[in-house]
Amino acid sequence: MDVVAAHSRVTLNSSFLSRADVPDASFLSRQIASARPSLPSLTLPRRRLSLRASASSSGAAVSPNGTARAQNAASFTQNGVTSPGRLEGPATILWGEGPMQLVEPEAAETYREAPNRPLSPRSARSTAPGVRRVEEAIAAMRRGEVVVVVDEHNRDVADLVMSASLATAERMAFMVRHGSGIVSAAASPAVLDRLAISPMMAGGEGGANNGSASSVSVDVVVGTTTGISAADRARTLRALADPLSLPSDFCRPGHVFPLRAHPGGVLRQATRVEAAADMAVLAGLPPVTAVTELLNDDGSLPGAAQTQQFAAQNALTLISVQDIVKHRRLVERTVRRTAVARLPTEWGTFDIVSYMSDVDGIEHVAMVKGDISSGEDVMIRVHSECLTGDIFASARCDCGPQLQQALQRIEAKGRGVCIYLRGQEGRGIGLGHKLQAYNLQDMGRDTVQANLDLGMPADAREYSAAAHILRDLGVRSLKLMTNNPAKLTAISELGFAVTGRVPVLCPINMENRRYLETKRAKMGHLYDASLAQPISGGWEAQGEADEVEEVAEVAEVGRRV
Repeated sequence: MDVVAAHSRVTLNSSFLSRADVPDASFLSRQIASARPSLPSLTLPRRRLSLRASASSSGAAVSPNGTARAQNAASFTQNGVTSPGRLEGPATILWGEGPMQLVEPEAAETYREAPNRPLSPRSARSTAPGVRRVEEAIAAMRRGEVVVVVDEHNRDVADLVMSASLATAERMAFMVRHGSGIVSAAASPAVLDRLAISPMMAGGEGGANNGSASSVSVDVVVGTTTGISAADRARTLRALADPLSLPSDFCRPGHVFPLRAHPGGVLRQATRVEAAADMAVLAGLPPVTAVTELLNDDGSLPGAAQTQQFAAQNALTLISVQDIVKHRRLVERTVRRTAVARLPTEWGTFDIVSYMSDVDGIEHVAMVKGDISSGEDVMIRVHSECLTGDIFASARCDCGPQLQQALQRIEAKGRGVCIYLRGQEGRGIGLGHKLQAYNLQDMGRDTVQANLDLGMPADAREYSAAAHILRDLGVRSLKLMTNNPAKLTAISELGFAVTGRVPVLCPINMENRRYLETKRAKMGHLYDASLAQPISGGWEAQGEADEVEEVAEVAEVGRRV
């Protein structure tokens, strides 16, 4: 695996990562060790980890805390000229608080033999439209082009964003002409700390509406005149992104306004500032971007339709903050295995595997049965946590019976996985909001209307954690136990071959009939019109041969519903 380091730039097999400081081999070794905890019930991978960093004598020296210093400044020219280096073996590269692991997977081994199976860009490839748009935007950023970033929660506001390290007078003039006139620089905290650029207000609160701290404005000293011209601001932006710049290279105040992005990026704070800084990181460029707010010619906010029209007319890639969140959740290892044990249950004996999310600290569980080492056509249930249904046997929903039936079927088949995703109460709105929705349902609202009345999405769930767990277990193709075609689509878009669907029976009662009818009518769940049973019948009555619908048939049914 080739790694090319340019002071603050790391390149892995054409997929780019970046951090403000380049870690040395010992730092990487410690990170790898922490990412692969010793688990008593697991055997080590057959292929031992090999980590070796070799750089030319004119390369960069790196201190133990990860701070790079140039032994020979000539080997580090700005804007992407790199010094040679090589890193062999899997490694975890960190930017801020968000671990990213993009390495080639080890040789095929069982899930017990290879905990925390590393991801590869190819295996993590998604077909989701938002993820594809981010990949297009990454390519545009590497070319120095301007991209448009919006927030799905407030589409009236949009930002024009480009890499600071590749800023030109021409593109800066374009941004000023179509923007607010105020040019900001979204940057990682490490960059601003290294350049001694302090917050605009004491205590780090810059007063920015987006929650990110505004910092004291700057101009680069050498090569600028008044600092206000497009050429001067482009030069200041390039200097901010230059890893060799010093605090003394800038005068304060100036005409470029740095914004301090959260160190974890959009996975910790999902605003347009973090999105802009993350785009530079994803493109393998220094973590500084030029940002200005898009305005109409009359100075008004453009709105969603006008923003889309502007992007189309100017051939600019348009992405959302949420697209970047999905992309990072997909390609970065945000979930790691913590333990595995044998668990006898009333349905049979399973291996229970626990996972911890590095994003929110939530622990998820996989119940594994039998030999799944081939990774092919594994029966899978992805079950969202439901405290009221799973634990207290609530009659309002069918969650508890679905979970029990999934474990029963996997036990009967002798091979499969039930993933229990925590933190997904109320289709992702949280336990408190779910209970508030129950009150609204008692007043006549259905399960979808109640969520919307609370200002919440009808379904806020996302399945990237399940994707990481499935990859860690070595699953490549699967038969999904669900009545929800949206879940089929989501798992497929996360890069898995969904070869079939296993319908899930559930008891109908007076309390949950309306709930199930709403899921059928408004969310496309695959029940027949009478709610007597999921489409394709019950597995007990018709046997295993009839319990799986081919994906093509499911897609056709989903279009008709």
